Amino acid sequence: MVTALGIKDFPKDLSSTLLDTYVGKKIEDICSMFGKTGDDQNHCAHFVSHVLGFRFGLMCNKMVWANRNDTEGGRTLRVNDIFNNCPERGYWKNKPANLDPCLIFAVLDSQLTINGELLVMADQPKKHVGIFHTGGAYNYGNTKDKVRRDGAAHFTNLYGKGTVALYARFPV
Repeated sequence: MVTALGIKDFPKDLSSTLLDTYVGKKIEDICSMFGKTGDDQNHCAHFVSHVLGFRFGLMCNKMVWANRNDTEGGRTLRVNDIFNNCPERGYWKNKPANLDPCLIFAVLDSQLTINGELLVMADQPKKHVGIFHTGGAYNYGNTKDKVRRDGAAHFTNLYGKGTVALYARFPV
């Protein structure tokens, strides 16, 4: 079933056990359409979207001509597309204590604006996303090209001074 935002096959049992199966995997172990170890792409949103089934904004199937007609396999590629589609989002320090699992983001504070009551993330290079679950932030580390499990603190200083950590409730 696909929702209004195009989310398909959301894991019904999003557990640490499931997320741990991804730790150490390379992007080509997760997606056969787009991305390979050593490329210059940021795959954090790509990883999160394959796990959670996000299908909105720019998707991986559109990045390779041969896959352009695949209407089922593509998943979201951009961090800001994910963040801006979440119904509840804010600064990590304000995350509701009972919101677990959720998404965790790192971005430069200067790249955020406010639209009404919602933060909006710009499309710029310094942004990162992971899935936060029971104290662990599962994310694709582009430096070593594999999925890893970090603590939330990893996101608070990722880009140096001016970095902020954010939370968001999953899109529905």
